[in-house]
Amino acid sequence: MNVKFDFSGDIAVIIGAATGIGRGTAIEFAKAGATIIICDYNEKDGAQTAELAKEAGAPKTAFYPINTTDAESVAKARDAIIKDFGRIDCMFINAGVSAANDQLGPPLCGIALDDFKRVFEVNFFGTLRCLQAFEPVFMKQKAGKIVVTASISAHMLNPTMPQYSASKRAIINLVQATSKELGAFNVNINILNPGFVYTPMYQKGGMAFKDKFPDRFAAENDPESIMKKLASQSVFKRPQTPQDMANAVMWLCSDGSKEITGQELNVDSGIIRR
Repeated sequence: MNVKFDFSGDIAVIIGAATGIGRGTAIEFAKAGATIIICDYNEKDGAQTAELAKEAGAPKTAFYPINTTDAESVAKARDAIIKDFGRIDCMFINAGVSAANDQLGPPLCGIALDDFKRVFEVNFFGTLRCLQAFEPVFMKQKAGKIVVTASISAHMLNPTMPQYSASKRAIINLVQATSKELGAFNVNINILNPGFVYTPMYQKGGMAFKDKFPDRFAAENDPESIMKKLASQSVFKRPQTPQDMANAVMWLCSDGSKEITGQELNVDSGIIRR
């Protein structure tokens, strides 16, 4: 059975869409008829995502450079979007980074404080800057849907990447607190917790798991097979795709989720059950 959505006439902003989950979500929104606005630090790949969205059926696309570690950059992108398009119906805040390949635990004392700061700067404070910048837009509209990417890592209590897990847990708390505020303005805000999705983040960092745990991944010799080994812990014993994430984001942005806010949606083949 195919999942079908209709976002004709809607404007979808995706922050962090140069590759991976963000790109996949942009393309699926485009297929559903939405106008697609891409914001990313990676201008080359971000602009390419906008082109792919146009090819997929978006009536209009645009790309705006953004650096979520810089509040002025985020505000500049917001002002340009509102000037050019007037409103935002759906927003997906998806920008993030993982732990550095040489900063995996345990032990905790072996992970540099600077890597905690780097990960929090992008993941948590980057999300905070986006919410602070765009919140007035949604308050003024008194309508709209926001989805923020966190991770199942926030719940797995895994000592391998505590800097990443902690940053994602912080995002969840921030979004849930913000949902109580935005409810008075008829704005839904929810959390997507991806499972194991083979994105450039895994392509770049997957082999670090083998380097850290050679016995555990003795039979795995490439990043994708390592990710599949990790995903085998799930009920369905399989990884997920960017399209799986897109379906979840689009549902949370649809009328079908109008009574849902401040919630986490785990799209992980059943690793996390809560």
